Amino acid sequence: MESDPARPFASVSIVGDAAAVSAAARRVEAIVNPPTAVLTCDSAIVGALIGPQGANIKRLQAESGAHVNVQSDRSSPFATITVCVRVCAFV
Repeated sequence: MESDPARPFASVSIVGDAAAVSAAARRVEAIVNPPTAVLTCDSAIVGALIGPQGANIKRLQAESGAHVNVQSDRSSPFATITVCVRVCAFV
């Protein structure tokens, strides 16, 4: 799918009975705006959070189904952790 900067938004039409439309609208909303939490932690613990070769983050993602992103700037005493629900593609 190509992005057109002149058209930053797209329309989604959902057709069906009320229950099907409601269920589909919730799924579309979850894709467009997935639930997200942003946390802050001390940069000194980022290594322990990530774990050896990312083992802790990988385990957390596998067990929770969420995507975890850790952003740490060595010049800052704090790191930002973003956790959001992974969106599954429906085929």
